[in-house]
Amino acid sequence: MTKGGYLIYGTAHMHTGVVNITLYGQDGRVLCTSNLKYGTGKEAGNEKGYLVGMSVCYPKPGSIKIEDGEILTLESVYENKFRTGAMGHFYIYLAEQIPNKYLKEI
Repeated sequence: MTKGGYLIYGTAHMHTGVVNITLYGQDGRVLCTSNLKYGTGKEAGNEKGYLVGMSVCYPKPGSIKIEDGEILTLESVYENKFRTGAMGHFYIYLAEQIPNKYLKEI
C-alpha cells in the first residue's frame, strides 16, 4: 500500500468454487475475511449451488490501521475440485483519519 489508513470496509469479489478469501497485514494479522454464501433454492438470487453473496467487514472505527508502504497478502481458499481458472478481487476502503470520539474507545 503506497498510502495507508484506517480500514473501514472490506469485501471480496469471487466466482463459484471459492470457500473464503482473507486479507492479511504485513505482520500476518487478519484484516478481513469474506465468507461466501451459496444458494439453496430455485428462485432468482438464491439459485442452488451458485454463489449468491459475500460477507463484508466493517471493523470498529480506528481498530485496524494499515501503514504507509505496508505489504498486504490475499489468500483465496477454493473447494478441492478441478478448476479451469481462478480470479478474485478484494475491495477495501480506507479513511485517512478517524474522528477522535472513536479513537478514545479503542
